[in-house]
Formats: sequence, structure tokens, C-alpha cells
Amino acid sequence: MAEQAKVNERSIPLYIILTLLTCGLFSIYWFIVLAGDIRRLKGGTKPNGVLDYLLGFITCGIYLWYCYYTYPNYIEEIQEKRGLKVNDVSLAALLLGIFGLGIISLALIQNELNKIDAARQ
Repeated sequence: MAEQAKVNERSIPLYIILTLLTCGLFSIYWFIVLAGDIRRLKGGTKPNGVLDYLLGFITCGIYLWYCYYTYPNYIEEIQEKRGLKVNDVSLAALLLGIFGLGIISLALIQNELNKIDAARQ
């Protein structure tokens, strides 16, 4: 069997604290590395965190709502391919993002990536 792509588990509490301490600037980094982890796990060229974040910036955050919905869908595909329990957090991440709680959306998405990492071990 071919070696599966892997990601490293990230501390959600630490990333939330760093985001709060930097007045949200750390969330930009977090968003980009989340996208990179998803891209690495699923293979291919999508999602592109830098491009997605720039589009989110240009659209005053509206494009980020799309990302909060599609990133968990990518993770579901990965979970299905690996035979893991599928947990759909896309609607929750979208609604939290719409209501200004994007940091919690990132935490939900990160939690699903951490579960994939934990299942690898």
C-alpha cells in the first residue's frame, strides 16, 4: 500500500491564544497552513490558502465563508478514502464564519485534521 500523506497535529488552544494575542493576524497563517494540509492530504492543487485568503480579503470576508464550507467537504473526502468516521462540520463552520466567529471555524476544521493525524498512528 502506498504511503499516505500526513500532517502534524496542531494545538487548537495554542492557535486560538496566538490568534487572540495577535489581534487576529495569526489566523491568516493558520488559515494558510490548514489549506496546505488539506491539499497535501487530498492531493492536487486545491485548496490554495494564499489565493483563498486574498480572495477573502478582496471580498471583505465573503469568500472565506465559501472556504469555511468547502474545506470541511475536502476533509470528508479524505476521511472517506481512508475509511475513517466522517464528521460533517461544514455547515457549523460556515454559520460560525458568517456570524464573525471564524476562529472557531478554523478550530473545527483543525480538529478534523487532527483526527486524521491521530488515526494514522
